[in-house]
Amino acid sequence: EGQIDPLDGQQILIVTYLNASADHFKLRLRARLIAEGLQPIGFDARTLHSMALEILKLVYGDSGMLPTVIDETQSNNFLSRAIDGWRDANPTLWAAFLPDNGPQMRARWRILIDRSARAFIRTAKNARYRPEAILARLEAVENPADWAFTRLFAELYARYQEILTRQGALDYDDQVWEAVDAVERNPDLAIHLRRRWPFILEDEAQDSVPLQEELLNLLIGERG
Repeated sequence: EGQIDPLDGQQILIVTYLNASADHFKLRLRARLIAEGLQPIGFDARTLHSMALEILKLVYGDSGMLPTVIDETQSNNFLSRAIDGWRDANPTLWAAFLPDNGPQMRARWRILIDRSARAFIRTAKNARYRPEAILARLEAVENPADWAFTRLFAELYARYQEILTRQGALDYDDQVWEAVDAVERNPDLAIHLRRRWPFILEDEAQDSVPLQEELLNLLIGERG
C-alpha cells in the first residue's frame, strides 16, 4: 500500500519466539508476494532475541567487542556451576534449608534450587536489577534471617553473573537488557531502527516478558 519503501531498506518486522516460527513466516510471505507478482522484499521475521542481537551488532559495529551470546544449554551449565560453588562454600547454610539430609531430599532440593534460581535471575533481569543492587537492599532489612532464601538466590545470581563476565558472554535476558539500554542511550539509534522497521507485528504477544515489551515499545516510539 505504499506505506514503506522497501528499496530504501524499510521492512515490516515480525517478531516471534521460535526460530522455526520466524522461518515459517519468511517462507509463507515470500511465496505470497511472488504469487502476487511482487518482489519478495520489505519484510523480515526474527525472534525477539535475534532482533536484540541485530541491535547490538549495530552498536558494536566492527569493533570486535560484541559479547558472545550463550544458548540455554550453556546458561544452564553456568548456573549449575554457580549453585555447586555456593553449596561447596556454604555447606552448613545449604543443609540448614533441608528438613532431612536423605539422598532423595538432597536430590529434590537440588532440582528445586536450580528451577527457582533460574526464575529468580530471569525476574531480576527483567526488572533490570543487578545482583549487587539486590544484595545491597538485603543489607538494610530488619530481620536478615527472614530473608535467607532471597539472599541465597541473590548470591547465586551474583555467582552466575561472574561466570558470564569471565567468559565475556551474555545470556538471552542480558542480550535484551543490553539492547534496551543501547536504544535508551542513543536517540540516533532509535530513529534509525524506527525508520528501518516502521511497522512491527508481535506473534504470540502473551508470551513476552516485560523487558521484551519494553524493547518493542522503544522501537515503535510515540507513534505506536
